[in-house]
Amino acid sequence: MEQAITKRRYYDIGLQIEELLYSGVFKAGERLPSERELGERFNTSRTTIREAIIMLELKGVVEVRQGAGIYFIDSPEKLNQKSLLPYSDIGPFELLQARQVIESNITGFAATQIRL
Repeated sequence: MEQAITKRRYYDIGLQIEELLYSGVFKAGERLPSERELGERFNTSRTTIREAIIMLELKGVVEVRQGAGIYFIDSPEKLNQKSLLPYSDIGPFELLQARQVIESNITGFAATQIRL
């Protein structure tokens, strides 16, 4: 039960951050507040903020730059787009696992197609 609540929390926070971004509070390319500041703003833990940011990164809404922060990516395709991830039990970590499976299979197939 607690896991479902946690998943819903990061998802809800992710949607709130996305709304904030597209409402014009931040401009394209602008750096977002730190995870700690976002946690305080949304009254939640840094872990939940981190999961929400991962969700937004997978959707192409933000870019996380190692050591530099989180940046808003504004592209015309994203402006009026509804969430790509309908509310379900699928979270960012499940998407990453699926991506690993798919990419490893593609790599294996590509290796069999190499002609020397």
